[in-house]
Amino acid sequence: MHVGLKPVSITAQIRQAMVRPCVDPATVVAQPCYPGFDNKWTTCYTMCMVKRKRRSDTTHYIYVVSNIWTGQQYVGVTVKNTGGAYKTLRRRMQKHLQRATAETKNWSLCTELRTWGADAFTFGLLQTVRGRKAAHAVETSIINTYQPALNTFGVK
Repeated sequence: MHVGLKPVSITAQIRQAMVRPCVDPATVVAQPCYPGFDNKWTTCYTMCMVKRKRRSDTTHYIYVVSNIWTGQQYVGVTVKNTGGAYKTLRRRMQKHLQRATAETKNWSLCTELRTWGADAFTFGLLQTVRGRKAAHAVETSIINTYQPALNTFGVK
């Protein structure tokens, strides 16, 4: 410690740094800032953040479900969830199975799932598409081209 210098009160500086006013005068709100996992003080930029516009170019997967005994197929589209493509498609297949067993849908895929059981079906990834509109357009073109038997509602 240097001779003649007073020790600086760090706690006063930390208290001042903990509460920073919002820069937007319409919503003057002060929120505390806490240290992150690395014990450094975070910048309180979230206080005045405007809600961002939702992304319209999320990743979608075009998938096919096939009956291994009859060869009939179903083509669908699903949005990417957390995890990879396989995990997303497995969740989607579980939803198809849940809908077939718990609900009384007369869709072709649901009827086939009830008839043959889950073990008679495989699923796979056909294509990865960026954006909802583009994904549905690709799905529609695949359905119109190949006309899978288990797609109840023919898309034109």
